[in-house]
Parts: sequence; structure tokens; C-alpha cells
Amino acid sequence: MVACGAFVGLTGFFYWYISLKFADTMARRTKENFLESVLKQESAWFDANNSNELAARMTKESMSICKAVGEKPGLLLQAAGMSICGLTIGFTLGWSLALTMLAIVPVMSIVGIIFSSAGATKFAKSLKAYGQSAGYAEQALSAIKVVVAFGMESCEVTNYSKYL
Repeated sequence: MVACGAFVGLTGFFYWYISLKFADTMARRTKENFLESVLKQESAWFDANNSNELAARMTKESMSICKAVGEKPGLLLQAAGMSICGLTIGFTLGWSLALTMLAIVPVMSIVGIIFSSAGATKFAKSLKAYGQSAGYAEQALSAIKVVVAFGMESCEVTNYSKYL
């Protein structure tokens, strides 16, 4: 049992290391390509887009790609393997209990889908709000002398906290 556990632990470590290394490489390439494409834009593009939010946007997009390429496929593969092995062992050792537990799966799936969609919507809204508030904070801090000179501290605090 100890040898089996050590083998599973070692192969799991190598699997996660390889997948995370691949995801990190993809995130780095994405950041480089994003920066290169932003630098090729005309000056009118920077008037239409908030340049202070570009760093947060670049990080967000690269982390999404990193999770989609490295972490999520590994979790999906692990969950599928555990499900298949669990069903095989369950039906081999006690088919009546396994069949009863299998009847609950559709209800659990529907509840999981509802909760995950609600969480994803909330996460997207909060991420957008934090990106906008970070842009306001960077803009105010880069022009702190102007903000203080005109006494606009309360206005900047209002703009920052509006999106939080």
C-alpha cells in the first residue's frame, strides 16, 4: 500500500509540474503577444481605452489562459478517473448501494450547475469592478500633486469606492 501511495504521489507530482510549467509558458507568451499588440496600436486607441486598466486586464487574461490550459484539464482528468474507479469498485462490492447513490447524481448535477453559474456571474462582475477601481486608483496616484492642489481627494475617493 505504501508503494502504491508513493507511486501515485510521484506520478501526480510530475503530472502537475508538467501541466503547470506548460501553463506558465502559455501565460508568458500571451503576455508578450498582448503587450506587443498594444504597442502597435495607434494613439486614438489609447483615447478610447483606459490605459491604466491594461496591466490588470493583461494579468486577468493570462491567468484565465493559465487556468484553462494547466489547472482545469488536470482537475477534469482527475475527477473523471476517480468517478470511473469509484463506480467500478462500488458496483463490484455492493451494487445495490451503488445503484441507489447513482440515482442522486442528476439532482446533484443540477444543483452544481446552478451554483457555479451564479458564482461565475458574481466573479465576473467583481473582477470588472476591481479593474475599474484599480484604474482610477492608478490614475489618481500618478497625478497626486494635481489632485491635492485642486482639493479633489474626496472626488477621487468617491470614484474609487463607486466600483468597490
